[in-house]
Amino acid sequence: MKYRALYLVIAFVLILSCLGCVRSNGRSYDNDTNEKFDFRIQPDTPELSNYDVILLGENHISAQIFDIELRLMQHYYSLGIRDFAFECSFGEALFFQYYFDTGDEQCYNYITRYPASERITPFNNGRAEFYKNIYLWNSALDEKIKIHGFDIEHDPYDTGIAATWFFIIKNYDQIEGMPLFSGEGIWERVGNWYRLIEDFRTNNQRYAHIKPEDAELFKKIITSVEQGLFANNWSNKLSQKDNRKRNAIIREQFMIENFREIVINARGRKVFAIAGYMHTALTGNAVYTESESQFPWISTDAPCLANVLKNEFKIASIVMRTFNNTAKWPYFIRIREWEVSEPQTSSYNSKWPF
Repeated sequence: MKYRALYLVIAFVLILSCLGCVRSNGRSYDNDTNEKFDFRIQPDTPELSNYDVILLGENHISAQIFDIELRLMQHYYSLGIRDFAFECSFGEALFFQYYFDTGDEQCYNYITRYPASERITPFNNGRAEFYKNIYLWNSALDEKIKIHGFDIEHDPYDTGIAATWFFIIKNYDQIEGMPLFSGEGIWERVGNWYRLIEDFRTNNQRYAHIKPEDAELFKKIITSVEQGLFANNWSNKLSQKDNRKRNAIIREQFMIENFREIVINARGRKVFAIAGYMHTALTGNAVYTESESQFPWISTDAPCLANVLKNEFKIASIVMRTFNNTAKWPYFIRIREWEVSEPQTSSYNSKWPF
C-alpha cells in the first residue's frame, strides 16, 4: 500500500511537470522560483545550422524576457548571425540602428519615449535598459549588428515624419513643392501623409536629386507608413470591434510580407527575430480563440506569421511564457510571465530629431 501511495505521488509530480514545462524537440528552461532569473544557454538550444530563422516569442510586458533576449542575441551572434529583426516599423528600426551605433542620448530618449498605456510594445524600465545594454554590447563589437523592422508604422504622424526628416529630408536643401508635414491635429497630419505618398509616387522629377540610397530609404519609410494607414483603416466607418478585427488581419499580412523580404534580402544569412508570441506560433492563427472573450476586438482569423513562413523558411520557434503548447512553440523558456517591471519615465523633450 505504501508503495502504491508513493507511485501515485511520483505520477502526480510528473504530470505537473509536464503541464508546466513541456519539452518537444527542444529545451524547456524552468524559472518558477522567486530567485533572480539566471538564464544559461543550454546545449540543445536550436542549432543555427538547422534553421534560416531563430524566432523568439515574448509577452511584451514581462519583466524577465530582456536578459534572455540579450543573451540569445549574443549567443547567435557568436555563431555568425548579424541580422536582428524586431517587431517594429521600418522607421523605428532606423532609429534603433542609429542609437545602437552611436549611443546618442537624445535618440535613446526618443526611442523610449512612450508610456506603457500608449504603446503596443510598452517601454517599461526593463525594455529601456535592454536597449541600453544592446548599445553597450554592440559598441564593443568589431562587426556591428544590423537591425530590421517588420511591423507596420503605427505612428505615421510621429515616427514616420521623424524618420523621413532625420534620415532623408534634413540632408538636402528644401525640396521645392514637396507636401509639408505640418498640421494642427492628428487628422490633418495623416491627410498630409496621403498627399506626400501620392506626390512621391507620381512626381519623380521632384525627388530626382536625392541619392539612390536615400531614395530607397524614403521609399521604404513611405511603404511602412502606407501599410500603417491602410491597416489602421483611418477612414473606415465599421464598428470598433469589426474595424479592429479587420485591421489585425491586414497588419499580420503586411508583417508576413515584410519579414519575408528581410529574410530574402539577407541572401542566405541567418536572421534572429523577436516578436510577440502570437506572431511566432508554428500552428494555428495569430490569436487564440479563447482570447475572444477577453479581447472581443481581436481577430481569431489573422494568419500567423510563423505558421505561414515556415513553409518558405526553416524556422526555430522559441517562446518565453509560463505555460506552453509545444505544437505551436517547440522550444520553451518558462518564466514568470506576468511579473512586470516599473513603467519607463521618459526624458524625451518632444523636439528631437527636428
